[in-house]
Amino acid sequence: MGIVDWFKNDLSSRDRVLTRDLISMAIADGEFTEEERLEILRICRSQGISEQELMDSMRGKNICMPQTKEERFNYISHLISVMNADAVCSPLEVHTLKVLANRIGFNIEEVLP
Repeated sequence: MGIVDWFKNDLSSRDRVLTRDLISMAIADGEFTEEERLEILRICRSQGISEQELMDSMRGKNICMPQTKEERFNYISHLISVMNADAVCSPLEVHTLKVLANRIGFNIEEVLP
């Protein structure tokens, strides 16, 4: 399933900000590789997020931001996992990571060299 297919259905499941930002991270370098797509699906399965929720989150419905320190750490960990999925870490992806981390109040400078 390609990224375009994720936008075709009008679904009403609860959305999560993580899924939207995983996609943002994957396309930050201008490409959406198969490795990134599979990593996003793996993360979603591990977090109990269905493909329906993934699609809906891309539509901006019922966004849930990570609240606790642990949730924010896991969120950043997942973004880094997608960033590294295709074995290419572009400056645009690093910038996107910093922006997304800042949005949830996570100082990425504490974990990046």
